Amino acid sequence: ETPTTSNAGLEGNTKASLAMSNMSNSPDVLLKTLIVNLSCGEEYRKVRLVIDDGSQRSYVLKTVAEELSLKAIGREPMIHALFGGMKSDPVDHIRYEVSLGKLDGSYNCTLKVLDQPTICSPISKVPRGPWLGELKKRRIWISDVGADVCRIDMLIGADFAGKLLTGQVRHLKSGLVAVETKLGWTLMGETLLPERSWNQPQESISVTH
Repeated sequence: ETPTTSNAGLEGNTKASLAMSNMSNSPDVLLKTLIVNLSCGEEYRKVRLVIDDGSQRSYVLKTVAEELSLKAIGREPMIHALFGGMKSDPVDHIRYEVSLGKLDGSYNCTLKVLDQPTICSPISKVPRGPWLGELKKRRIWISDVGADVCRIDMLIGADFAGKLLTGQVRHLKSGLVAVETKLGWTLMGETLLPERSWNQPQESISVTH
């Protein structure tokens, strides 16, 4: 049964926001990450985001909002219902309206996001592998490629993620799945890396939404 969000029992106007995701930063599991342009007036910068439809809301890193001097449009108190059934204490978020753009400038959109000091632990980029050759043959370009494990600047949740989907999905021979969004292609799934010991603990990333 899918968990639901309820405001019952919450004081005042504090809302509950549900996070069903349980992310792992194991490099053999790819998440839907993208590099996009985040703009505020004449100022813009490239940011790295993850699309996570297990989070009800969308977020921007607090430091990114401050560096770009994003204009606040309100505040929103919230209790986060986390993966595993835990709940956070009430948290006061600043709400912003931001503009995102595809790197080639062919698409732009505006959405509302909440600030968050830390979105999740650093997430691996798409590593080099045979899937890149297959993507090239299919004329699919992935923006977030490399050996680094980097921070996430934004998270796009279920409140906006569906509006970005084009319906184009490609199943690769490697078992990975390429999903097209209006902001670019993403790659998700388990890579065919050398077998690791399943007794070795893996860090699990649970976003706080």
